[in-house]
Amino acid sequence: MPALQAKKNIKPFVLDYDRSNLRLSVVDKGFLIWLAAQDRKRLLDVLGLPIIDNGAQ
Repeated sequence: MPALQAKKNIKPFVLDYDRSNLRLSVVDKGFLIWLAAQDRKRLLDVLGLPIIDNGAQ
């Protein structure tokens, strides 16, 4: 994950992948703060990703 983010010139790194636990994690606290203030359904729609309504936002 770090190599891909470096290749795409993403700074600071936002994601990290733990191979031993097969877990993708957000490691940039600034991104988490930004994400908390966003309309997640709209973001998923803009990205063309499925919207799963589990009651949490």
